[in-house]
Amino acid sequence: MADIDDRKIPTRSLLKTPRQQRALNTVFSIIDATWELISTQKIEQLNTNRIAAHAGVNISSLYQYFANKEMIISAIIETFLLEFEDQLRVMINSDESQDPVALFETGIDLGLELLKPMTDQLRILFTTIPFLIESHTADSIERILIDLLRDFAVRNADRYRIVGGLATMYVLANAATMVAVRWICERPAFITEAEFKESMLQLMTAPFQPVDQVAS
Repeated sequence: MADIDDRKIPTRSLLKTPRQQRALNTVFSIIDATWELISTQKIEQLNTNRIAAHAGVNISSLYQYFANKEMIISAIIETFLLEFEDQLRVMINSDESQDPVALFETGIDLGLELLKPMTDQLRILFTTIPFLIESHTADSIERILIDLLRDFAVRNADRYRIVGGLATMYVLANAATMVAVRWICERPAFITEAEFKESMLQLMTAPFQPVDQVAS
């Protein structure tokens, strides 16, 4: 993971936002310790006392920012999403002339590249913690994807339209999220990574149409 100074704070997953460096260190120590423990312990055995001990923080300090282990796990996912969003925005801003196919192809590659080192842990989280679908995590994914789709549409309004507008963005963001989560959890043998990427690409780019085609 990035250095603490470069990491964005997963505010949606915290009881309160840390303001000072010491508090930031505490929050990220707890997040990192939980991530390490997920790799070595059954998640059912994981609890806040073990996390605090592994992080080297007082249990009362942990409870200042997290009510339970589920909130910490939500913060882990949110931290990953914030990193993904940053890298994706850099990619978009570096070449505003990209067409939707090139943009989303690069974005899917970026997402899979970020996921590969943590696939096993994410599979554990997604398959054993059903709260993720009902928590801020799903909302965060939806917001990031819709914001990126809207930004691309605004920047390229003279070239492309998203057929269906905001409703399409909402359906697209949530459909892509659920498909990606299921693929991470199941990794079905009959679908290769290349086939998954191609299908995701078709899903993400289908609503984008050149302005001249929409007008006609």
